[in-house]
Amino acid sequence: MAINNFGHRKTSYLVREFMRIAAIGAVATVMAAGVAFAQETVDLDEAVDEIIITGSRIPRSGFETLQPATVLSGENLQLRGAINIAKALNEQAGFVSPSTSPIGGQEQEATGQNFVDFLGLGQQRTLVLVNGHRFPAGVAPNGDGGLSVDLNAIPEILIDRVETIAIGGAPIYGSDAIAGTVNIILKQDFEGLNFTASFGQSPEFNDAEEFRLGITWGANYDNGRGNLVLSAQTTSSQGLRYTDRPATATDIGFETPGDPNSPFRLELFQDLTVAVDNVTAFPLYFGDQFAFGIFGNGIVLDINDPNSPITQFDLDGNLLAFVPGGGTGSVIFQDGGDGLKLSTFTSLYTDSERYNFNLFTNYEITDSVRFKAEAWFARTNATELINQSGYNSPAFGGLPNNGYGNVGNGPIPVLIDNPFLLPATRATILAALDVVHDMNGDGVADPTIDTDGDGIADAVGFWRGGPLTGIVGANPNSSKRDTLRAIIGFDGDLQLAGRDYVWDVSYAWGRTQSDDTSTEIIQTHLEQAVQVVTDANGDPACADPSGGCVPIDVVGTASPEAVAYVSALVTDVVTIEQRVFEANIGGDIFDLPAGPVGFAGGFQFREESASYNPNDLAENGFARDPLVAVVGKFDSTEFYLETVIPLLGGDLDTPLVETLDFEGAIRFVDNSVAGNDTTWTAGLRYRPVEDIEFRGNKTESIRAPSITELFTPTSVIADFADDPCDQRFIDQGNVPATRAANCAADGIVQPFQSFIVNASQRGTLSGNPNLESEIAESYTYGVIVRPRFLDGFTASVDFFDIEIANAIESLTVEDLMIACYDSSNFAGEAACNFFQRDAAGQVVGYQSGFVNVGLVEFTGIQTVMSYETEIGRFGDLSIGLTHLYTDKHIETPGSGNAVQFDGEIGESSNRINANVIWYYGDWTWFNQIRWLDSAVFDNADTEFSRTISGVDDWTVFDTSVVYALNDNIALQLNIDNLFDNDPPFAAVASANGIRAYFSGIRGRYATFTMRANFN
Repeated sequence: MAINNFGHRKTSYLVREFMRIAAIGAVATVMAAGVAFAQETVDLDEAVDEIIITGSRIPRSGFETLQPATVLSGENLQLRGAINIAKALNEQAGFVSPSTSPIGGQEQEATGQNFVDFLGLGQQRTLVLVNGHRFPAGVAPNGDGGLSVDLNAIPEILIDRVETIAIGGAPIYGSDAIAGTVNIILKQDFEGLNFTASFGQSPEFNDAEEFRLGITWGANYDNGRGNLVLSAQTTSSQGLRYTDRPATATDIGFETPGDPNSPFRLELFQDLTVAVDNVTAFPLYFGDQFAFGIFGNGIVLDINDPNSPITQFDLDGNLLAFVPGGGTGSVIFQDGGDGLKLSTFTSLYTDSERYNFNLFTNYEITDSVRFKAEAWFARTNATELINQSGYNSPAFGGLPNNGYGNVGNGPIPVLIDNPFLLPATRATILAALDVVHDMNGDGVADPTIDTDGDGIADAVGFWRGGPLTGIVGANPNSSKRDTLRAIIGFDGDLQLAGRDYVWDVSYAWGRTQSDDTSTEIIQTHLEQAVQVVTDANGDPACADPSGGCVPIDVVGTASPEAVAYVSALVTDVVTIEQRVFEANIGGDIFDLPAGPVGFAGGFQFREESASYNPNDLAENGFARDPLVAVVGKFDSTEFYLETVIPLLGGDLDTPLVETLDFEGAIRFVDNSVAGNDTTWTAGLRYRPVEDIEFRGNKTESIRAPSITELFTPTSVIADFADDPCDQRFIDQGNVPATRAANCAADGIVQPFQSFIVNASQRGTLSGNPNLESEIAESYTYGVIVRPRFLDGFTASVDFFDIEIANAIESLTVEDLMIACYDSSNFAGEAACNFFQRDAAGQVVGYQSGFVNVGLVEFTGIQTVMSYETEIGRFGDLSIGLTHLYTDKHIETPGSGNAVQFDGEIGESSNRINANVIWYYGDWTWFNQIRWLDSAVFDNADTEFSRTISGVDDWTVFDTSVVYALNDNIALQLNIDNLFDNDPPFAAVASANGIRAYFSGIRGRYATFTMRANFN
């Protein structure tokens, strides 16, 4: 097996890869030495005042950028006390909490991962760099599209600052920088010893503990020509369940009103339970007229008493009365009662441990050439504490057949003489069956179950409907994710034709491997084990004892031996690799009257590969849901040119023109799968006087299709959908009348409730090797103000306009149905062919996949202000504020409706992050204020769609106090959510609300940190 030999493969592979790096390093050393010999009089220190900023490769003297930019300083990150850079970034106004995060339920391969999503356009459209270089991706190739970087692999104790630029990074860095570029810049040439230890906990609940221990050591050697840095860090975060917090333990949500005369389509209920399933199981029977739901189909305690309650099993196999909750008008959910509470099986925050080890070194080979190398190792062990189990229920498997095997996800047939049935339980059920299944009127129940497979019922029984909690228990997911990265390179400066240039050449290799473990139902064993008979000794036995079958009790508590027979811990393996070779050179090529013309150019070859190897059970068809391996790779050869041309200013004495510069860049991309693309940017920076600067640019960006989107083979998935023909959504859409008419033409009779709204149905998902790159056309216009009369104050206001054409969309079953029923050409609409309904109108299958059909539109305004001032004997004050106003965020998948996201929960139209830092002697007081504007649940809602349309605005205050005991040791206390502000009422009824208002859900949180620095 490949998995069993993986450790050996991995070791030999690493040896080969590092030998490859060493070989490239040797060749580059000879080349660099030749350049240095010719220019050995050049001093690197002469270029110290010139820096490389994010979004450009041209050295320049300041941090000003053509594109709108924000900077999160290392000091701010330290004062914030965040033990993961993703947390600090996702609190910034320009970011939206991504769907893949430790907050809320996770996909198995995404357990505990941390990504960022700039502007809310999708994590796959935010490019994350480290020191201006690409970093290996962390997202599984069977998950969301893109090459997103898992920020768990980047230790925050090494971060000097984080620069984020909007839009314009694509010509300099290539694919994926459509929304923005996040460049994480690490501390350079560190000397001394740094020690950080912190512990955090919720003081009210005494849980959610976080721990961090980090140490960094750095020293110069060989008389300062070289520098070596070693760093190690470990962090841990204690997980939470929904039931651990009052806000999420209430099972709040929207459902159809119980009052048929209610004017509202959806009513907010605060104690929803699944009426068709409970924690153990229901005994069910099915007459000729099967109605979805338990009422009218469940076994009652006394068949002769019309008021007798229906029954449920307890964990010992007894029959108990099932207490129904209040009516909701839903066929699946009720308000209160004994049904299944989903909060008891939902994770709120992932339990995780991180280990980071880093080695950085650089060495001045000559005065003009420097060698550099990096080695990274990061491990994340993450566990999602609890998940819903598998179900054998009419809610997920449809109608039961009368056969004894091949139960799939449907209710499990149980013969009345099953030896696991308690005598009293058997008597009660048989008495009911004698009435409801006495088809010939002889007073005895007729056969209902076919045990010999001839299609004719030959035994009396019932069906067990409910979750498989007794088999999989809490059903946790866990992942062990390792990231390795190595970089070797050279940089320096040289003189050509009397001019100074800086250059660098590097080779980087990275690998992420994730071993994802979960409990899998062995479907073939389950279907064998539920066929139980009594053996010669009077004990339960499998009707087919082959293969070591162990009979399973599906009406009480299964034995450990039976659980071991029908389930197994399995591991899926994800491997992602990246190789990048790049070379860059930049400097001033000639002078104009207004100043020197800057130039940069470079080459990059990048190879990305990934594989997803599912566990043997799923891949070979023994599991409930078969899985298919994903393997693929692509490479990209890229060249770029960049220039800065001073048009006016400098030595030219032009009225009202201090500087007028043109900036432009172009990148040529040859992707082995997606083909050739060109991305470019062009813009102007105009400063009429020293106090004010105007800037604007146009950029065309690309995002090449990912391995997931290209190579995913046809595989079985399960998904929910807001069925447009459901009575709750029939009056939505661009033209509700068209939707209603098309649904009626398809045979849907109102009022209609679609199962797929609340119970996931199965379909297929496929990749598309014919995908092309996404193309984004973007504009920014802005102004920067630095008034001389207010020293220390800077403000910028920038307008964004992004339009992504040819957007890669994974058309879900909901997208397909909307495109079908909202079409003006219903009879000829192709989308209608990709899903199927049964005679009752319920969705029973669909075929989804990736296509280039989307259109994404975004416009917004970002405002950034900062002010630093002395306040006399009261110390110093630093104030910063970032505000993002989203005017429009609309996505149109294919021919379906345009979906508006701006103003919805999780993407409030206005978001503000402000901080105030007061320095006074040995004390530092940090305050952060985060504000989210009011938001709605769904922009498609009408006046009477919901009893509550949205949530109010929300503010949270975070603070920290630092006291320096001496020059080396400081103590810090952070209080997050200082005033213990709860999330807005009803916000947790939305999955986006769980992520957006997590600080309010978790409550007040305290962290104590000690830092020691010895230089």
